[in-house]
Amino acid sequence: MGCTNRPMFDQHIAFLHCTVAIDREGRYVETVFADGAKVSAMPHDTPEYRQHARELGYGDDTAAMSREHEVCHSLIAEARGEDVSPTLFAVAHNEPANTLHYFEERLVLDFQRYLNGGPLTPGLVAEFDGITLKDEAKRLLRR
Repeated sequence: MGCTNRPMFDQHIAFLHCTVAIDREGRYVETVFADGAKVSAMPHDTPEYRQHARELGYGDDTAAMSREHEVCHSLIAEARGEDVSPTLFAVAHNEPANTLHYFEERLVLDFQRYLNGGPLTPGLVAEFDGITLKDEAKRLLRR
């Protein structure tokens, strides 16, 4: 973030019904929906968060884990034929979590692990073409 504490976005990824804006230097990600609602994310500086990054194949790069996690929510939602990520949309609109959100979260985490060389889980295979989506994710995220 710049000296005004406002994000300095260096990448925008347009999905059908939302845009994900990324400030790599400020370690900030913002998903903006068509209705103007937003949800933001930044990595946490905790031992648990760093351990989670390692488990997903990011080493200690919590910023990459956080950034890619937010983008993967929207990428996976579109791959599944949804207009938006139900989880991020609910967060942006202060709606309570439900089982669909937990299922989506599991898919996103499994996909992140797969993106970093982990296995293609049966859940990923059942939900979308994980191999094609992996290529698309790398094109969007690993520039």
